[in-house]
Order: sequence, then structure tokens, then C-alpha cells
Amino acid sequence: MSATVRTTDEQKITQLDFTDKPPFLCNTTVEPDMTGLHYIHEPGILHNLEIRSLNNEPYTFMASVLVAVNPLRPIPHKVEAGSPQVATAGPHPYAVAEVAYRQMVFQGGREIQTKGELHRANQSIVVGGESGAGKTEASKMLLNHLVKRAATSQSATGDLDVRLLGTNPILEAFGNASTLRNPNSSRFGKVRFSFVFSLQKKRA
Repeated sequence: MSATVRTTDEQKITQLDFTDKPPFLCNTTVEPDMTGLHYIHEPGILHNLEIRSLNNEPYTFMASVLVAVNPLRPIPHKVEAGSPQVATAGPHPYAVAEVAYRQMVFQGGREIQTKGELHRANQSIVVGGESGAGKTEASKMLLNHLVKRAATSQSATGDLDVRLLGTNPILEAFGNASTLRNPNSSRFGKVRFSFVFSLQKKRA
């Protein structure tokens, strides 16, 4: 099986051989949850993410996993952080935080039974990605929603929300650390000092 196609970038005609590797079938829709794609393969997933990103929709679900394409600029959400309506307002870190909050506070059918007593299920949200993918910003969004969602009144929480949001510089510090994969990771710039000492003189 073969086909003759014309490339869109250079307008060249080329012959493609599909004998050993069949072609990927195209999806006709762009979905906010990629489990709704008719054909789930790498080109289809990348195309879905690209189209949504170009339409200022950088977040896309794959079932319970949120895939984010860093827009490199602020994109306001249509629902404010702390509102329960974020769970149905489309893919966003707020929606992930809201699901975790409901599972933790309202049990959500995931109760843990110990010694005959029901306990609310602890929750974990894993944020991962390459350097510059936006992990720190996503973590701040998650924390911002959880703090505002739990803070029903200032008297009830005291300054807990202020203290939790004050941990952001610590998150930034971890994000600024040098790693084996990226030894020059820095979002603030670096200053390097060199000191040379000798018996005759001392200079910096």
C-alpha cells in the first residue's frame, strides 16, 4: 500500500510506502478529555494538544490526568479559584484540586475503614514535567484553590492561607536548583564569584 502526497510546508510531492507501517487515522474532533478521541495514538494526542493550545486552552484531560502545555503567559480561568464550580468548568489545575478536595473532605466513596471507623481518604497530587514545563506555576494554582476552598472564613483558618501561600519561595527554590538533566536551571540568573588567595596578596 502506498500513497502520493504533497507536503504543506514545501509543497513537494513525495511517495509514502505503508507496507510495513500503516498510516495513522485522523481524528475529526478536538476533545477536552482525550479519552473521547476516536483514535488514540501519539500523532492524534499531539494534534489535539496543539489545537487546544492554539485556542488558548493549554489544559487537557486524559481521564484523571491533566496534561498542560505551558502557554508562557497568564490565561485567566472562567471560574475563580475556590469555587466548587471549577470541577465542571473544563480542564484546569483548579479542577484537579477540587476533585482531591472533595475526595478528602466529603469522602467521595473512598473511605478508609480502621477499627470499625470510617476515615476520609488522604489525597496526593503529582506534578511532573521537563524543566520549564510550568510545574511551579501549576503547584501554585493547586495550592491557591485548595486554600481558598478550605478558607470558608478568616476566623476559622486564621493566617493558615497566608502561611501556605508563603511557601511559594521554597517551591521556587527547588525549581531553581541545578539537576543532572539540566545543570544550568535558573529562572533568576546566577552570579559566580571566584576567590584566589596567596601569601603575597588576596584578591576577589
